[in-house]
Amino acid sequence: GGTMVLILGRILGGTATSLLFSAPEAWLVSEHEHGGYDGAALGEIFGWAYFGDGLAAILAGKLAGAAVGRAEGKGAWLSGPSAPFELSVVFLALGAALVARTWTENKGTPAAGKTAGLMSSLRDGWGAIMNDRRILYTGMVQSLFEGAMYIFVLQWPPAIQSVLGSQPAPYGTMFACLMTACMVGSSLFGLLLKRSVRVETSMSVMLGTSAAALALASKVMSQAPGPNSVHLLSLAFFIFEAGVGLYFPSIGTLRSKYVPDAQKGAILSVFRIPLNLIVIIAFMSAGKLGVSGALAVSATTLLCACLAQVALSKEGLKHDAAKRVAERRAAAESKAAAQKLAAA
Repeated sequence: GGTMVLILGRILGGTATSLLFSAPEAWLVSEHEHGGYDGAALGEIFGWAYFGDGLAAILAGKLAGAAVGRAEGKGAWLSGPSAPFELSVVFLALGAALVARTWTENKGTPAAGKTAGLMSSLRDGWGAIMNDRRILYTGMVQSLFEGAMYIFVLQWPPAIQSVLGSQPAPYGTMFACLMTACMVGSSLFGLLLKRSVRVETSMSVMLGTSAAALALASKVMSQAPGPNSVHLLSLAFFIFEAGVGLYFPSIGTLRSKYVPDAQKGAILSVFRIPLNLIVIIAFMSAGKLGVSGALAVSATTLLCACLAQVALSKEGLKHDAAKRVAERRAAAESKAAAQKLAAA
């Protein structure tokens, strides 16, 4: 009975996560475009959203820790290991009520006025990915980075415990520090945006730095780590988590720029397929890889994401240059036509 409940919970949780990482963003981008707002403001919205996400994560960690320790975990409601799950129901219900009361429905920008079925939408999404390298590279960056991130999520607790040995690991404090680093990354995104730094450029630097950080963590774990290693390991983890904070508003901005609104939901769903494969393979190989090996895989995956991001940056520059040439040509032709009409 209990096992089936857990399996059902994971199925529903996976479905909800897929919707969470696609539907709100698609809704926001569509509303932003329909409202006629400045496109540059969308990046700032993503930055503030993920900054708030970090704050919420810190608060959630504190509430979860308090709930677990309530009544010494002896079977009372909202106590023990199940307490965070029970507590989350309250916030999920509040979120659902807020969405139902304040969000208006939108269906994006339909393609040629057609209403497509599920398989047709996925097929169209796949076709768009294959026909536009910018969409393909954006999906590669997303799948590779988030795959590396989920591997990290699985490995940082045993890594910290390994270096501390018999000492109890301060997981709550460490989680709060990681989320603070994430907020620093989100704030850095806003600063770079104000200085007109291309999102593609900042992402390339971030991905390379994150790969180096987890490579360092893997090196630390491979050399018989002890309590003296905790500071270097924590520093590597904080650098990576700052990269996570920069990543989410950046990838949201890139998706709004390169992924067509009409097929956004289908394309984002396709992006999650390789992501899930990366996580499943890494999880099933965790016993053979060990913590050091898993972190090395994560670093390698980030390096591949960095290469994909550099390719995306080049494609974006090439497309922008071609667009400017076409606009100048169109302006010149319009001017020549006007002069010809005036001469006549």
